[in-house]
Amino acid sequence: MVKHTPTPWNLLPHEPGDKVRWIEAGDKWDGVRIEVERDDCDKEIADANAELIVRAVNAHDALVAALRLAEEEMCRATFKGPPDRKGLNYAIDKARAALAASRKPNRDRP
Repeated sequence: MVKHTPTPWNLLPHEPGDKVRWIEAGDKWDGVRIEVERDDCDKEIADANAELIVRAVNAHDALVAALRLAEEEMCRATFKGPPDRKGLNYAIDKARAALAASRKPNRDRP
């Protein structure tokens, strides 16, 4: 399997009238630059899509790791007797941190 461009991916600054939003990652030798079109669609939706792409890519590894850890702890608790509270708390902390990193900054969550 080919490796993707490493994180973090970044949403570049833009002006309200810009026709595209740019997402960049990596360096000039092995990086990527992705264009998100803003010209023929609702600019707020295009901006939200670009922000979602960056958040999703940057949060992916931590979310997968947290899910694997949670699955491991749930299997241990299900098949190997009483749950290990320390392991469960560690898994919960990792999951919460990964979820927090995946959220849009300054957004209220219930």
